[in-house]
Amino acid sequence: MDQLSDEVMAELGFERKAFMDGYNTCPIKAMDKIQNVMAWSQGLAELSVYTQISVTHLINTGASDTAGFRLAMMSNPTKPYPSSTASAQAGQMMSILPVLGMAIKDGKTLTLNEDSPLVKKFKNEAM
Repeated sequence: MDQLSDEVMAELGFERKAFMDGYNTCPIKAMDKIQNVMAWSQGLAELSVYTQISVTHLINTGASDTAGFRLAMMSNPTKPYPSSTASAQAGQMMSILPVLGMAIKDGKTLTLNEDSPLVKKFKNEAM
């Protein structure tokens, strides 16, 4: 994350310290997904398939919990994921989407943040 300038962070809707505080609370595998999204935002990587499925699900439904993300992955028409994989990935999405500003956490539910620059970018480029 240090490679991104403060200007780029601001364009993505982040204040660096607050973002890093949230990032540092995530499990290692979730940190990898955050790095992937940030690299994607700069045209440096393709989004993880799990992130694509989850963000598409969140945009289509407006809100989700772990079970909703898990079901979206298990129901993926291109490649349905087994329950164990889907469960692990869903848990990571519950951690990363609020840190990325793409969702607002309310208890055990995430609600889409329509104002997020990353959500807007995803809608324009990945859907």
